[in-house]
Amino acid sequence: MKSEAVPATARLVGHVDNATLTSIAQFANAIKSRVTALLDPYPGQKLLDVGCGPGLDTVPLTASVGPHGFAVGIDLDPVMVASAVERARASDSGLAWHLVSDAAALPFKSDVFDGCRCERVLQHVSNGGRVISEMLRVTKAGGTIIVVDTDWASLSIDCEDSALERRIVTAVAEHFVNGYAGRQIAGLMKSHGLEITSTEVWPLRWSTFESFQRTSFPSAAVHQQLIWSGRLGRGDWERFVRLLERSEAKGLFFATASVMLVAGRKPTADYKSSSLVSARPRVVKRLRGHNETGF
Repeated sequence: MKSEAVPATARLVGHVDNATLTSIAQFANAIKSRVTALLDPYPGQKLLDVGCGPGLDTVPLTASVGPHGFAVGIDLDPVMVASAVERARASDSGLAWHLVSDAAALPFKSDVFDGCRCERVLQHVSNGGRVISEMLRVTKAGGTIIVVDTDWASLSIDCEDSALERRIVTAVAEHFVNGYAGRQIAGLMKSHGLEITSTEVWPLRWSTFESFQRTSFPSAAVHQQLIWSGRLGRGDWERFVRLLERSEAKGLFFATASVMLVAGRKPTADYKSSSLVSARPRVVKRLRGHNETGF
């Protein structure tokens, strides 16, 4: 793996291009399918996708909410939104709209959407609570809000030099605006008054170095950004790569990480008197994981 100059777009923390996002989406299909199942879309609903990227999730939702519902995607990256607009145009449903917007200042009236999804956004923002607050504001009472994010501290890569591996994992976690966002989702949602309906831990695993490079932090050039910023020595990274390539050659490469998925419901007016208050939210641990998935 050669050390190269960092492209200007890649110097944005965690920036991933359209092609890479598409690749990751294919490998993360199980998680995405679970989000859709929990969102439980049906005809006539109005749904919001916060951090929609190139519209990989927004556009498919229209198949469930049409012909009288619609899906809206927002993203801060105008390049991603342009791709999403093209994807929606190609789908020819006319029920998906995308716009450039800050997730912490949504350009919608209150109580508009029946459901809201937000995937891998909080790791990129410093005001996760504000993002949750905005999703809560624009969602109707009784509506579902689902947030998914990675806890980068959970990343573990089998390496002969465990001290070096820990230094690199810590550097990666601290490179993101909030690399520990995954563990904070449930607390943020509870503190904003959401009724938690499901908390799920999705273990990710990689059994080849090639798949890891393609679907984990190297795909966003995070290691290059760390070297460029001086937080990671080039020699340390190159030694790390050699060790992992050696494991790969022996068929022994292994890495794992955890993604948190939390679903909640916006309280209705009679929420406090509802039996739902005493109901315990379901906690699901996906111990068997799924194949070669990376965030």
